Amino acid sequence: MLQLYLIRVLLIVSPTISDIVSGTAQTTKLPFTARELEVLHYFAQGLSIAQTAEQTNLSKHTIVAHRRKMMEKIKVNSITELLFYARKQELI
Repeated sequence: MLQLYLIRVLLIVSPTISDIVSGTAQTTKLPFTARELEVLHYFAQGLSIAQTAEQTNLSKHTIVAHRRKMMEKIKVNSITELLFYARKQELI
C-alpha cells in the first residue's frame, strides 16, 4: 500500500516524457523528503510515534525530528495542522 502511495506521489510530481518534449512540463516541488512523506503517511493512518518508528525501523527520536522538521517547513504548530495541510495538498 505504501509503495502505491509513493508511486502516486511520483506521478503527481514527475512530468511525462511528452510534456518534457513539448516544453510544457511542470513539476511541483514537494516541501518534504521521501522519508518525511513516509512518516506523514503513517501519521495519517493514525499510527503513534512508537508505531511509526517500528514500521520504519527508525528510533522514536528520529520520528519526532522528522515531524518537527515538517512542521517547521510549512510553519504549523500541531500534527493536526500538518495533516490538514497534507490532505489539502493531496500528499496523503
